[in-house]
Amino acid sequence: MAGSAPGGVTSLDLEEDMTTTWILVADASRAVVLATTGTVQHAREVHREENPEALTPEAHNDRMGHMGHGNGGHALAPHTTHKENVLERFASKLVAHLEQGRNNGLFQKLIVVAPPKMLGSLRNGMGAPLRKTVTQEHPRDVVGEAPARLREHLETLLA
Repeated sequence: MAGSAPGGVTSLDLEEDMTTTWILVADASRAVVLATTGTVQHAREVHREENPEALTPEAHNDRMGHMGHGNGGHALAPHTTHKENVLERFASKLVAHLEQGRNNGLFQKLIVVAPPKMLGSLRNGMGAPLRKTVTQEHPRDVVGEAPARLREHLETLLA
């Protein structure tokens, strides 16, 4: 049994009443997920993901995705650039991680900070239950900032 806290509330009850917010800060090449039950200053990193595919020379050109040949259909959407496909794949991977966290009850609220194209890709990949946890979205590119500077940016954005 959990210990008692002032007012007869157990420490277990206090933990159950705390809402955990995950803050996803991402761009096409990297992402950081922070978790907090309070302020950004008290947030801790719970996940970091790199997208090495976004760092390849091919990811920086805007050539169109190739079309499949024969009866196999299209390998990629015909009007999608390689760069967009790289971004979409990374966004899908991040959404899968967020879904897993939500399914495991690791957070109740989600804040997303990403450049507009990444934000759109993340939003498009989210199912309704995950979308319901999103309390804020900010179209900003701040994931590359040093940790202290990132926290400053987040405090300003989330104030």
